[in-house]
Amino acid sequence: MTAVSICITNYNYGRFVDQAIESCLQQTHPDVEIIVVDDGSTDDSLATIKPFADRVTVIEQANAGQAIAMRRAFEAAHGELIIFLDADDLLDPTTLSRAAASYERMPDLGRVQWRMRVIGPAGEQTTNTFPGIEWKMPEGDLRDRVLKRRNYIWAPTSANAFTRRSLEVSFPAIPEELKILDVVLAETSPMVGRVVNLDGTGGSYRWHGGNWSNRRTREDMGPFFRERIDDIVVGHESLRRVCDVLGVPGCPADPATALDWAFAGYRLSSLRVDKVNHPLPKDRSLAVAVHGIHSVLTQPDYSVKARAKRAVWFATVAVAPPSTARKLIARAFLSLAKAPSLVSTPGTDPEQLTPT
Repeated sequence: MTAVSICITNYNYGRFVDQAIESCLQQTHPDVEIIVVDDGSTDDSLATIKPFADRVTVIEQANAGQAIAMRRAFEAAHGELIIFLDADDLLDPTTLSRAAASYERMPDLGRVQWRMRVIGPAGEQTTNTFPGIEWKMPEGDLRDRVLKRRNYIWAPTSANAFTRRSLEVSFPAIPEELKILDVVLAETSPMVGRVVNLDGTGGSYRWHGGNWSNRRTREDMGPFFRERIDDIVVGHESLRRVCDVLGVPGCPADPATALDWAFAGYRLSSLRVDKVNHPLPKDRSLAVAVHGIHSVLTQPDYSVKARAKRAVWFATVAVAPPSTARKLIARAFLSLAKAPSLVSTPGTDPEQLTPT
């Protein structure tokens, strides 16, 4: 029987965390460990969590960010499969049983992933999933894809069951100062083993306007793009270290050479929004745009329409007057703040620039 650890990371989600815990307690899998790390919440989170203390492990820490909370939870976990559940999300009762069955059939896995239904702040049901059903989530041996493109459609943090071996290889390679781990774990876990998709959905992703991807305005786009670029560069170094440990050849030295159109999109946006403070001095708008166009037109998982739309975006942003370029960039990166009833799929909507 495969032991599974669910690690809930919480910061000021007192209004949601009890529902997340309840969804874990309702799992049909017989061997489940639940760990809740509260990251220095200042709301009523701890008062909400503590009534569950006889059934879950509760860890309190000073506010250090979600990435540190995830590491702390993993240190306390004993399972062979590890799920990092955001405190505002939910798991379906049979998800752990299904993930464990996949692992037992293929113990060389890197991770199991699934789609999530999108719900509103009060649990309002929508017809949307994350990623959307119109988007193909690749599975199997993804090493070549990650090394060549880095960019692919992957499930949000709460929709992954990582094998212990995958995290034991990945975490030491990731600097502790990296604040967001979902992207780098999506890239490093395929180096350890195959990725398997569960059929259908495995939980609920709550879209409430406080999700990190919504926290951007027209005024702070420059810092946002610089932070994303820095995270991708650091994440690439983590990927290189994992490849070195595992003896996986072919990891490029420079992340800008990968056919990663989203990275090209961040770089082009940074150049057009705040060129003076752009962190990669060798970048030039036209060259980055051409690379982005080539990358997206050769992306195997997108429709012709989705590829063409992004290619046109790159070409237009590169040559448009600054005010027009800024509007196009804002439209691409700020429109994720729509209500869940209006957005097709958060982060993987064909109307959005970013794929994840």
